[in-house]
Amino acid sequence: MARVTKNLAPWQLETVQQLENPADVPMSCQENFSGFSECWAAVIFSDINGFTGVNYTIRADAGLRYINVFSHSSDVEQRVLPLQWALDSAIISLRTGDDVAPPQSLPFTKTTNADQSKNIRLSYISGIKSLFVLVFFVAFLGVSYHLPGSFMGERASLTTSHMQAMGVLDSARIISWHLSICLPYLPAYIVMAILWKSRIFTNTSTGTLIITNVLTR
Repeated sequence: MARVTKNLAPWQLETVQQLENPADVPMSCQENFSGFSECWAAVIFSDINGFTGVNYTIRADAGLRYINVFSHSSDVEQRVLPLQWALDSAIISLRTGDDVAPPQSLPFTKTTNADQSKNIRLSYISGIKSLFVLVFFVAFLGVSYHLPGSFMGERASLTTSHMQAMGVLDSARIISWHLSICLPYLPAYIVMAILWKSRIFTNTSTGTLIITNVLTR
């Protein structure tokens, strides 16, 4: 480890800690709800033998899941693999006495960018029951706010009683009020359905989402 950390700055060396037991790693690197801690990574040496080599394990934060196969800015490529190369190069240097040139690239991925986007979308849909409550509430808020006020204003001005005396059906009044208030919101409902199609329900037809969005209003 002295060979691994020889090029670190003094302030970086101060952050390196040695623990007595691998079981102390979770307490020393406590993760938040997003799966990130203040630790860079942990190296656990399970076997050091001059004949068979060095057996070690790198443990990193569970939240390091970002993948980008084009710019090579994935979490694994920026954090885990550089640490692994620092360990391997130090082991090679100590065993052979030769300094090995670093590799030009260390490509690593468990999935593609498209797979990552799909996983994010599906995980978002899994929480749709709780998240979309707020979305539907905001979408309905305008209609539910204006309708009661319109009815009460009509009743307070005695317009309701006059129309009833002239034979106007209550259903006609309610439908007319509902349509007059919902129609201005219609473009927003259509735009919302298109956004759902492009970002969430990608395998559902746009027409179905628009019809569902309009009818539920």
